[in-house]
Amino acid sequence: LLSTPEGEDKPRKYPVLFHGADAVAITKTDLLPHLGTRLDAYAESVRRVNPHAPLFPLSARTGDGIDALAHRRVRRRRQVCGRPGPATAPPSPPS
Repeated sequence: LLSTPEGEDKPRKYPVLFHGADAVAITKTDLLPHLGTRLDAYAESVRRVNPHAPLFPLSARTGDGIDALAHRRVRRRRQVCGRPGPATAPPSPPS
């Protein structure tokens, strides 16, 4: 996760966190106009450390990017586990 208020230089400060990532979610993109920066500055910073990870710009406020990230998670789970996972949460254990 790369939160826009933390700054676009985070991947350069903490390259180990981003180098091995198989995807990067850039959160709080709706704040970019207030931060005086652009999404491509964050993307470029990630690309310097990890040129292959797909980027998912997200805004919980508008919902932008949430579906794409969710679909990526399902596809990745199928690749790793060979199954999509439960459609609902598992039942709670009896008390």
